[in-house]
Amino acid sequence: MPVAAGSTLTTATVIIALLASAPARAGDLIVTCGEGSGHAVIAGRGAVPLPALEGDLRGEVTVELRRSPLGLAERAATVSIAPTDRATLDLCVANPVATPASLGPAVGDLFIDAGTPGATVRVDGVEVGAAPTMLRGVATGAHVVEVRGAPGAGGCGRASQVVNVAAGAIARAEMKLDEAPGALRLQGRPEGAVVVVDGASAGTLPMEIPELSCGPHRVEVGETGFVTDGRDIVVHAGALLDLDVDLAVEERGSLTIDVVPLSASVHLDGTPLGTGPRTLENILAGPHDLRAEADGYRPLDLAVTVQPGTNARAELALRRSSNAGRVALNVAVTAVGMGAAVGSIASFIASEKAFEAFLHETDDAEAQRIYDEDVRPADTAGWALAAGAVAGLGGGVALWTLSVAPVPSFTARF
Repeated sequence: MPVAAGSTLTTATVIIALLASAPARAGDLIVTCGEGSGHAVIAGRGAVPLPALEGDLRGEVTVELRRSPLGLAERAATVSIAPTDRATLDLCVANPVATPASLGPAVGDLFIDAGTPGATVRVDGVEVGAAPTMLRGVATGAHVVEVRGAPGAGGCGRASQVVNVAAGAIARAEMKLDEAPGALRLQGRPEGAVVVVDGASAGTLPMEIPELSCGPHRVEVGETGFVTDGRDIVVHAGALLDLDVDLAVEERGSLTIDVVPLSASVHLDGTPLGTGPRTLENILAGPHDLRAEADGYRPLDLAVTVQPGTNARAELALRRSSNAGRVALNVAVTAVGMGAAVGSIASFIASEKAFEAFLHETDDAEAQRIYDEDVRPADTAGWALAAGAVAGLGGGVALWTLSVAPVPSFTARF
């Protein structure tokens, strides 16, 4: 069975036993420090944690013991490594000596790639990781390498190859996944419901798609009068996926909407309904969103729930957005009315004085002039201003009444 390089166990004793009994590579050295910890520098190649395994060693090899990767060497030993040795060296004994271990069968390395990162790799039926991967210490001879697509993509794609591993060499298994399709079968109720796969019509219930590309898909089943069933599925290569669908019957009710002011426009779930109150029949039971809008008023949003077979009622009263403009208009109209009233009074007083002068004038020509130029114009202006005063003050009173009138509070009944 292949062993992936870089595996670490918890105790030095177990690691030594496993490494000493595993298939050996030429010139390997296992370095320990009893049951202690530390780092070893083997043949000047850099500090590695204990227990350490270094390969491709030949001849005289210097080994140093350090407590930290950058620390000073506390102990050192020189050992001789034969080209086919796998030896062990305990640096913490009095006189360190490399001891040859059982060599076992010749081994090589195996590199596997499928062109698809994350694809699952099996060697001789045993899962060994994800591609791309390098397996160290693989026994020589023929091995069956199988690669399958990443599990999250439905295991899409398969490939297999027989690879011969030679001693001391790197064998390569480089394959391209053959993306085999899967199949989808749907059954359930109601019969004849429309099936849509990935946005395209695929048929009606019951049905089977004998070849559907492996991987993720979106399946929706719908029929008039039923709630649509939508699902995200994953089709696996070479496998049949069975789906049972049971569409729920749509339940409906009615909704009565009252709105103030009557000019307000009403929207249901974002769809405009028009202005004013109305009753909606045969709408889908469940939650809905209402919105009312009108110029000069604050928009009002409301969530309502329609129960199956019943009538829900919503009363919406919009509040004015601001009274500031109306107050300014009220003041202006009232001021105009008061000004007209004052002017009317002044004109009537002037007309009265002119009329007194007209009555006491003995010269007929002068009397006629006084009447035409003083009495009549002042009297006409007085009546005109009086009419303006009535209109202005009446309008002001009306506007003030509307401004301070209470606005009905919002209520909703279900």
